[in-house]
Amino acid sequence: MPLDAMSAVTSLRSYGLLGHDSMERALLACPRALFLPEAADTGQCYDLDYCMVIKTDTHGQPISSSTCPRFIVSLLEMADICSGMRVLEIGCGVGFNAALLGHIVGPRGHVVTVELEDDLARRAEQALQAQGASNVVVVTGDGSVDAPSKTQFDHILLSVAVPELSARWLDMLAPTGVLVGIVSGSIWGFLLRGVKPAQELHVDTFRG
Repeated sequence: MPLDAMSAVTSLRSYGLLGHDSMERALLACPRALFLPEAADTGQCYDLDYCMVIKTDTHGQPISSSTCPRFIVSLLEMADICSGMRVLEIGCGVGFNAALLGHIVGPRGHVVTVELEDDLARRAEQALQAQGASNVVVVTGDGSVDAPSKTQFDHILLSVAVPELSARWLDMLAPTGVLVGIVSGSIWGFLLRGVKPAQELHVDTFRG
């Protein structure tokens, strides 16, 4: 099991999961331990398959988790995000994905990340400030309703599974913008990458 960011990157590289140098640099610059201090001492936060529940409901059922690094990297590599881009993330969680996005887009880029749970949004904001991610803004609210509609984004990343795509996200995508995320039902789910060539979303990648 990888015990630090460098060993996690080495493992990801050996599995052929890293396609962009910018992704590797972001992983090294944004240690996951900063966003998951609960798992920092054991090194579990760098385990490629470690998914940590960070909030449960009153019945003890998970309502928010920090996705495992292997999937996070696959999602971001699939999105093909570059320096200078404007990115909207739905589902901030602890803020780790947003930190990676902020590092990839750089000072000329901008990231808005939306989190439904107020306490998680505050936690993410504090961690992002500690990371120095000055180009990342955390918004508290429902991502399908409360995302900033006056801005057009080059990429929209769904870091949380959604039952269907919101029409507002399509409106917020710039021409040739890209949306990547998970759409799931009660017994099925798939990962998609959609490109907006006109006023519709063309799905060019589908993974069941």
